[in-house]
Amino acid sequence: MGRLTDKTAFVAGAGSASTGVSNGMACAVAYGREGARVFAVDRDATALNVTLAALSEDGVTGTGHVADMTDEAQVAAAVEVCVRAYGTIDILHNNIGTATAGGPVEISEDDWDRVMEINLTTAFLACKYALPVMTARKSGVISMISSLAGQVDSGSAYIDYAASKAAMDQLAQAVAIDNAANGVRCNAILPGLIATPFAMAVPSVVAKTAKDTDFNAPVASDLVPMGHLGTPWDVAGAAVFLASDDARFITGTTLRVDGGIGNTIATAGAAA
Repeated sequence: MGRLTDKTAFVAGAGSASTGVSNGMACAVAYGREGARVFAVDRDATALNVTLAALSEDGVTGTGHVADMTDEAQVAAAVEVCVRAYGTIDILHNNIGTATAGGPVEISEDDWDRVMEINLTTAFLACKYALPVMTARKSGVISMISSLAGQVDSGSAYIDYAASKAAMDQLAQAVAIDNAANGVRCNAILPGLIATPFAMAVPSVVAKTAKDTDFNAPVASDLVPMGHLGTPWDVAGAAVFLASDDARFITGTTLRVDGGIGNTIATAGAAA
């Protein structure tokens, strides 16, 4: 405990549905449990309040801020409010994402642009405004919540999501190398099959049949070498580790949190 004492964590995409725990909510709570002050940001006030309630229940010092992270002016303002409240930003956590089902033929250009803006531009803008705060102090950690889909072909028809996450991995590596001498680390976390409200709500790439539209947890669990889905707390554990001094020599890396499924998919692809 206390690995992040006196740190300030800016968590973009911190909200959660009341029906479950999102990756953003779990990471915000986990940062707080390790002693960080949490500045939780989401464009959905209702979802944000779910996370703020969880932080309060844990006795975590936290502030909620409603902002659309695709809007540059709102991002700049959010960073300013956080710094004004807590003095700095030690941890930037980018956890915003969406997807549209389909390949290049099925999805529209508007769908493509929307997913790129939500998944990738939000991370770019957050870095744009948080990095000067970090480099001025020669200290900071950035974590991008990417996806296994950006590295391996799972056969899913979410081409915009996969492409945006692959780009996020490269963004993380570029930010890491460009700012290493300034004391800022940056890494991407790649969740695999994680039981989040978002995953349960979208048409599944691991449905029992091609006609199924709901997330099929038993089938998904069978695909994971460890035999079960991951939870948002698994993602949060990785985030806390990377944000802590335990990971002080780790930057520019991609960390899979996937129960081993990425290796089996890659092997199957190579065999094919």
